[in-house]
Amino acid sequence: MRQVLAPINAARNTMAGLMSRWDAGLARRSVAILVGAALVTGLVVLPGASSAMATAATGSSETATSMSTGSAIELLARNGIATVANESTTTPLQAVSGSVGIRFTEAQVSSMALGASDHAGISGSALNAMTPVTKGEPPFSYLLAAWVSTGTSSGAAAVRAVMGTQSWAQAPALVYPAIALPLFTANAMTAFGVPPAGTKAAQTTESDDPAASDSAALVGMGVVDAPCSLVSNFMQEVLDTVFENLKLSAPTGSSVIVKVGSFFVNLWDIAVTLAQKVVSGLVKAVGDSVVTRIAAAAAAADTIAQVASYITPWSAKVTAAPTSVALGGNSGSFKAVVSSGGGIAYPAAVRDCAGALHITLPSLSANGAKATWTLVGPLSSTTSTSPTLDKQGSNTLQYKTGLLPCGSPTPGPNEGHATITVSRPAIDTLKTLVNTWVASMVGQAGTLVKPKLQPLLDSISSELDNLTQVSATGTVGLTKPTGTDKSQTTCPCVIGTWRVLNETVSLAHESGGAGAIWTIIPKATDIAEGTATDDHNGSAPLINPEFKIQYSGTETNSFTIPPADVNATSGTWSVRAVSADLEATTTIGATVKTSKVPFDPGVTEEGTWTCRGDAMTASYAGVGETNTLTRISS
Repeated sequence: MRQVLAPINAARNTMAGLMSRWDAGLARRSVAILVGAALVTGLVVLPGASSAMATAATGSSETATSMSTGSAIELLARNGIATVANESTTTPLQAVSGSVGIRFTEAQVSSMALGASDHAGISGSALNAMTPVTKGEPPFSYLLAAWVSTGTSSGAAAVRAVMGTQSWAQAPALVYPAIALPLFTANAMTAFGVPPAGTKAAQTTESDDPAASDSAALVGMGVVDAPCSLVSNFMQEVLDTVFENLKLSAPTGSSVIVKVGSFFVNLWDIAVTLAQKVVSGLVKAVGDSVVTRIAAAAAAADTIAQVASYITPWSAKVTAAPTSVALGGNSGSFKAVVSSGGGIAYPAAVRDCAGALHITLPSLSANGAKATWTLVGPLSSTTSTSPTLDKQGSNTLQYKTGLLPCGSPTPGPNEGHATITVSRPAIDTLKTLVNTWVASMVGQAGTLVKPKLQPLLDSISSELDNLTQVSATGTVGLTKPTGTDKSQTTCPCVIGTWRVLNETVSLAHESGGAGAIWTIIPKATDIAEGTATDDHNGSAPLINPEFKIQYSGTETNSFTIPPADVNATSGTWSVRAVSADLEATTTIGATVKTSKVPFDPGVTEEGTWTCRGDAMTASYAGVGETNTLTRISS
């Protein structure tokens, strides 16, 4: 609604008065929009199609993807990543195709496979905290979301199968399996040209692997002489290879873009598209600086995976009971269980390092751990969302469903989601371990990449609280309420998206405004309240015999309507201004002036409406405004 800041008075009898009045902000959005907004009482679009992650909980027809240690080793090998028995060996447990120089121990891979199988991992917000970005760069979670959702490699496809259908534009809120990180790095390294496309690396042996001789040389020099150095050296060798092969300090030039091909271009374009609604000033053109940013993110991904897979050999699993609940105030629950699963324990090298430092590793039991629940969809919790896990490392969240969504939901089953994030107890010990590894790494073998690697390692160390968290999501199917449920069984006529056919303001002798769009969305918990957005871009001007006014921009208002009018064909509403970004171009004769429309948040207006089928009329008596509209969608 374009705000009315003062009643029309005698000043309007002169052109100067009219110009002054409109410049002062009398130009207001269609009250009809407000009317529509107020009328709209229940449009809630639930999350989209059922996901692979969700199917384990909902029992839908889509089969959830799980991951064993063996299948994880095979997946990594197909993407150029070797799995070795332990830090002291270099022979891959499975032949590697097109090796990119990344290695993990079997214990690390077991930890990552467990998380992928339970649909648990690291939240996008935690990844963002550990990989800060500069202006114009989408946060790392968006790059990762772009790769998972559209990547063509077998690694991207496998992670996509585990995560299922997601709202990728909400990248920071998503949970990514840890195994996604090295797979992303390997994909970026291959795209960068390491190794040359089509190279096949045969299974190596201790005697013919260059890394083996390097390791032997280090032993001869007395470098690998302590348990903590075993871990440090293992990670350092891998990270040296990653940082050097990604050529983070490579010279710039057009040849760089030609070399990397479409992988970097497509990845950046998709990430920018996903992030554009929440991050301003994004760099859209893909140049050398963008390639460097993506390469840095890929290097960070493997670094985080190396550390995380050593210190987080536990996982969380969330299940819904029941697996499907009707909307309309019905009850259900989500149960989270956190454990090390399958007998997984800290890797031997980590235990030896802790022993050498005379520190006690924190228990892998989640008893007493602090947790936070987050609900997505028309669900409201009825128990605490900040619990402490019990002796079994579990917690159950009770909830009630919201009201029946109005309008057209997205295709596929409607769902609600619950994500639990659990903070590891007693992480000071883990901080000591990680800091020891970091100090050893840079001092032993990281001379060439120290300027690039050290800041990232410092960031990971400082954000260890985030890295030692574990997150997991469960899903419940949501169905329409039956006749016995307490919610509404129909939706108000005014809910939906409308196009203005004509607006008249009798007191100013104006008409026009065709093409403005009203989007009326109610709350999930109360269809008598909600928001209405007016989009005036591309609408026709308001015209009277002496002047015309062209509006552009958008405005958002909140609304309330009396409960008695919710299912009526006519009624009243109250609309309150929330935010606006509007311009008005006023033309009087040959004089044209464009200015911002002043906005006063909190201004409330009253109006009336009539709505039948796809036709609506909305009026505001203050200046004699009436809008006629036609429905675009429900």
